[in-house]
Amino acid sequence: MVSIIIPVFNGEKFISDAIRSVLNQTYKNIEIIVIDDGSIDKTADIVKNFDKIRYIYQNNKGPAASRNLGMALSKGEYIAFLDADDLYEPEKIQKQMEILEKYKEIDVVYNDMKLVDENLQFIKYINSDYVIEDGKSFLAMLLFRQIVPIPPSIMMRRKCYDEGIKYDEKLIHAEDYEFIIRLGEKHQFKYLQEPLYIYRRHEENLTNKHESQVKAEINIVKSLGIEKIKNIVKDSDFNYYNKNMLLAKIYIKIEEFKLSKEILINLSEHYNDKFIWFYLGNCFYNEDEYEKASDCYKKALEIDMDMVEAHNNLGCAYALSDKLLAKHMFQKALKIKSEYMDAVFNVNQINCGRNEFKSTKRELRRVLMEYR
Repeated sequence: MVSIIIPVFNGEKFISDAIRSVLNQTYKNIEIIVIDDGSIDKTADIVKNFDKIRYIYQNNKGPAASRNLGMALSKGEYIAFLDADDLYEPEKIQKQMEILEKYKEIDVVYNDMKLVDENLQFIKYINSDYVIEDGKSFLAMLLFRQIVPIPPSIMMRRKCYDEGIKYDEKLIHAEDYEFIIRLGEKHQFKYLQEPLYIYRRHEENLTNKHESQVKAEINIVKSLGIEKIKNIVKDSDFNYYNKNMLLAKIYIKIEEFKLSKEILINLSEHYNDKFIWFYLGNCFYNEDEYEKASDCYKKALEIDMDMVEAHNNLGCAYALSDKLLAKHMFQKALKIKSEYMDAVFNVNQINCGRNEFKSTKRELRRVLMEYR
């Protein structure tokens, strides 16, 4: 049996759609557990209108506590999650089950997502940037970037929970990122390259405190400590160049710019790669050495004139001394990728006469998310 846990807080607008998408699954051996996290709207009445739904109310404690309670109450051999404003495609559970039944060494399966608007009109697909089968390499890459496109899409074996892996209830942001890292430390993931989870974008989750989420992710990785981070990357299956490049990028993520620079300068003596120069530019930029940063971004652009991140960051490096040239670089980036939010923000800043700009800290995903 698969236990599907739906945490909800004031979800009267969308909860019925979420529940119906589970009831309409082609795989029927399921239980649905709705954890109401202190709703004061009509959520309870709506949920109780459905048959065979386990409804549990708790005082407001947050989604991490709700998911933990759901796992504690679940009876299934497998556990899955669904946010109350999202939906499953009809074959989501069946296809994930097939993976876990076929590959006994796999404990967690995840998939792509379909992004829709409030009225379920299609916007775009969001896929993982990486397909990594080796568990140690998966964990190492995870420290750099959340590579599970939508964390609530996972299905995991119950033994993961029974072995003590739970959500950290102290975290307000990025609790799902920390949970995925903890799973990745002990368990093997499998990527199912199909958009089986439907993420609904609406007014409430557009203002999702993206900056707070990013800061929380940084602190989660920092908390592992430098030595553990180094050992995780060292144990991966990546080659010499990719191990060092990944470690340098993780160091930049946790704002250890000196450590990152040492690695990147050494790599630059043996390789001429746009990402070396881009990230070395980021190190100098964050240390306020804008001329050195500019030189690095230019070297990245000599290799790839379509590298929009380098155009944007070069504009940021120019911005304190030459606003017209900076704006020209931001506009170049937007000509290549019009939905690039950092460049949009930076053009608006110049147009409004402001002096705060957004440099891009990592290479862009193939498909960009958008944040308000």
